[in-house]
Parts: sequence; C-alpha cells; structure tokens
Amino acid sequence: MKKIDIDKTLPLQEYPRPQFQRDSYLNLNGAWQYAISKSKSLETPTQGIINVPYSPESELSGVGRQLKKDEYLHYVRNIIIPKGFNKGRVLLNIGAIDQRSEIYINNQLAGQSSSPYIPVQIDITPYLHKEGEEDNFHIVVMDDADSEIYARGKQRYNRGGVWYTAISGIWQSVFLESVPQNYIKSLKIDTKFDENEVRFSFNRVGNIKNIILEIFDEDKRIAKLSTENSFINYRFDKFKAWSTDNPFLYQIKIRYKDDEIDSYFGMRKISLINIDGAKICALNNEPILLKGVLDQGYYQKGIYTVEKYEDYVKDIELIKSLGFNMIRKHIKIEPMRFYYECDKRGIIVLQDFVNGGKTYKISYVALRPIIKFDVDDINSDKLGRKNEKSRDQFLLEVQDTISLLYNTPSVCAWTVFNEGWGQFDAYRIAKVVKGFDESRLVDATSGWFDKGSGDFNSQHIYFRKINMKNDHKRALFLSEFGGYSLSIKDHMFSNKKFGYRFFNSIDKLSDAISELFIEQVKPQIIKENLTAYVYTQLSDVEQEINGFITYDREVIKVDIEKIKKANEECDIAFYEKYR
Repeated sequence: MKKIDIDKTLPLQEYPRPQFQRDSYLNLNGAWQYAISKSKSLETPTQGIINVPYSPESELSGVGRQLKKDEYLHYVRNIIIPKGFNKGRVLLNIGAIDQRSEIYINNQLAGQSSSPYIPVQIDITPYLHKEGEEDNFHIVVMDDADSEIYARGKQRYNRGGVWYTAISGIWQSVFLESVPQNYIKSLKIDTKFDENEVRFSFNRVGNIKNIILEIFDEDKRIAKLSTENSFINYRFDKFKAWSTDNPFLYQIKIRYKDDEIDSYFGMRKISLINIDGAKICALNNEPILLKGVLDQGYYQKGIYTVEKYEDYVKDIELIKSLGFNMIRKHIKIEPMRFYYECDKRGIIVLQDFVNGGKTYKISYVALRPIIKFDVDDINSDKLGRKNEKSRDQFLLEVQDTISLLYNTPSVCAWTVFNEGWGQFDAYRIAKVVKGFDESRLVDATSGWFDKGSGDFNSQHIYFRKINMKNDHKRALFLSEFGGYSLSIKDHMFSNKKFGYRFFNSIDKLSDAISELFIEQVKPQIIKENLTAYVYTQLSDVEQEINGFITYDREVIKVDIEKIKKANEECDIAFYEKYR
C-alpha cells in the first residue's frame, strides 16, 4: 500500500479505502461550518463548527444535538484545492451520509444520495473554479429515522432496550482524489479457489484500451499481465490461501495509462460440505466451526464512528483473544478500514444487510422469542414492508452492499433479514442475493420467521435452554444467544439497564458464559451437527449492558482465558467429529 502523509491532529486522516487506493488524496475531515434549520436554503446562516465525520448527535462532533425529521442539516466549507492536484478530474468521496443529501459545489447541485450506508462519489470537476481560487462546498442533509423507506438499522428517536440513538449526516470520511480523464472507476475480483485462478474485471472511464496489472507475493512480483478487454484472468501454479490462521493477502498494482491503483485479494473459499448426512461450514474445503461475536459497531463518543481506526484493531484483537474466529457485523455497514483490518487479521465477517421498513409491531417481533408462531411474509405489512418503494429501496441497498464488499476476503456470508425486521418474501430474496453473489453463504432469516431458504437453519435462543434440531436440509446455526449482563460502576451510559440475565461480578459472569458454552453449545455440536454460533455481544451499547467490554471500551468484563477455554472445548468437540 502507498504511504499517505497524515495529520494526527485531525480525525481519521488515514486513507479510508485500502482496497482501491490512489496516491491522490486530500482528506476533508475536521472542522466544517454547520447549521440545523427548518430552511433548506443555501443562504441559511451557519451556527458553529462541527467535527466531520462525526454525526451531530455524538460527543466527538462538538454539537451534541439530535436532528429532527422536519429539520435540515447544513455543512459548509470553503476549500482551495492545492496547485497541481487536479490531474483532469476531481472526485469527491463521502464514506456515508445518513439519510438523504444534496451536494452543492459553488451553489450548483453536483450530486445526491439516498443510501445512508453506501459511499458517495461525485465527479465535481465541472463545478470547480479555476486553480488557486476558493471553492464552496455545501451539503444539505435530511433525515427521518422513522421513515419506512430507507435503511436505519437500530436507530430510533426514542432509544431504549435494543434500539439506540438515531444519528444523522456525515458519519464516514470525506476526501478528494484526482484522476486523469481516463481512469478505472471500479474493480471486481473473483477468486476461484478450486481452479487456482483469480479474475479481475474493470469498469473504466475513457477510450484507452490497455490495462496493466501486477501481482505481488509480499515484495516479490509473481505476475505482470496486460489486457485490452474489461477483464483478465491469472492462474496460479500454486497459491497461498487466506485463512483465519494465516490471512495471506496478495498485493496488486493496476495501471491504466496515468491512473494507478493499489489493491489486494485473498484466495479463499467458503462453502457447505456434506459429512455423514449433515451440512457443515467449510473454509477452503476444510470443515470449520464458525465461532462468532455479535458486533453492533457503536462507540460511546462517536456513536456510529470510531475515534481512531486503531479502535477497530483493539476490538478485533479482543475477539480473537477470547477464542472467536468470526464477527457478525450486526445491522450496520462499517467503513472499508474495518474490513481491511479483518482481512489482515484473519477474522471472518458475517455481514448483515441493514433493515428498514415502518415501525415493527410488537405483537409480531418483540414477543416472538417468548411465544413461538409464524408469519406469512408475503403479506409484508405485518413486518413493516407493505410499501413497494421500501421494498425496492431495500433491494437496491442489498445490491450496493454486495458491490461494496464483494472483493473483501473476510466477508464470507450475508444475513438478509434479522428477527423479521422489515422482512418480505424471504424465500425469493435469498435467491436474489445468491444471484448477486454465489460465492458466499446466505442466512436468509436470522432468528425466526424461517421460510426454508438460504444456507442456514438460523435460530436465536435467549430465554430457554439451547436445544436445537438439525433437519439436515441446511446447516444448523445458533446465530444469537447469551446476552449475559454485568453493570460496571462509572462505566455506564445511563442508569437504565437492559440485558437478558444479570450477574454481579466478573467471575460469576465468566463462569456462567463458560458453562453456557460447555454444557449447552458443545452438546449441540456433538449431537445435532451445529456448525456456527454467535454470542451476544462484543460491547455494551448505551443502556444494553451485555457486552464482553463496557461501552467506553475501558473495562473488559470477563476472564479472557475462561472464555477462550470454553471456545476451545467447542473446537475440540467439532474437530474430533469432522477431522
């Protein structure tokens, strides 16, 4: 990867997109003028400074105010683009804006966005002044966390229980890059593990034909390829596989005349294999027990946004130290730096799509773990998806999410619907997802309202003994369990406490979790061929105190060695059975 000079005094200055990196980079995080107003007018007076990329609801933004559904959030900044920066085109990149936005350059509408979790890229070249002159950037944001149309995840104006503070506005990095008139717009990497092959597909802008691609094994170049087509294949004689134990990444360099890009890929395969009549998860054609932690991706000071990218590393290292090999990224899409750290450190990611739809009826959603019943999800009004525009928006966001993370080796599976939130026609949608990406596994209905689709029989068990039944049609997956809680004085978000079972000491919590793994999860591996599980959860989130670590990330609430040993016992049971 290219070395990028960064200013440590400003927030999140590191290059935000490691898998598609250029040396052209001007980070725009930091101080912007802002206003929260009933008026959408570009003449709206600013009211102070906001620290981008933190949402105004967060402490790190310096604002600390909730944007309401009838208000507009204005971002304003004047920028002089450095001399020589413009190579032909200037692209504005915003990692994510929640929820809908209009981007103006020098009072001209340059672009719009209505996908709160997907990066925005706009060619702003036609709207810029001459080199050396000041340019005005003005972004207007509208957000309705109650909207039934757009993805919102776990955001809610009235937070409580498993629902958290609603954020708004820019919550991922903002930066400029410059490209020539002819440039690579996007790259798709398909690794064919069984065929010893990798395919690179290019989406290019311009009429230049020749693309040169080099592949490196660490510092050694192992291939130099060229093509005039939109794709190129490379077949290895022998390759190094990406795995949780050895997450090897090949580096690549792409040149399209004057456009140069650094990227990487990992050779790996995720699949289900049949052993003694049961479907078992396999990594690189070898059985693997997927031991996961639910990760909401919330942070006390930044809410949706980390204070430092190193915070991702600390979370991942804690998860691995506890004996887990998978993160279930729950109802949120992270910045690409997060997935880069997972790629480098060899931790598998089960990525949830972000839910939406109108407010969910308590009789259909909240009571389901206590009272067992089914719902016809074709009549999607019961689960908040009667609105056709909402369903279309979800499918658009699904496709965009897959495109965004397609090249990421650590992402090995998708969760389509969680606990019925915004669920509709799950049997068909699971097939749609497979059509977009056949290289990964699909958990169609995590928790309940199972329609027999996807790769997993996926169950959430919190309020009863773990006792599952494998029907041998799909892989058996305990996709949420646990939620054991401990409050730590002086490290609480509020006086309100939410959890599933409460303990009063680190020792008692650790012993209970260990017992849960050894006495309830392990027998399911032995008797019912359980092949994956996800414990709730990595960290406390606001009033929800069932994390391994406090919300401020200052106190680890469990005995690491005890949890690691419990995971190891599950591992032993699994590998004695399948290897």
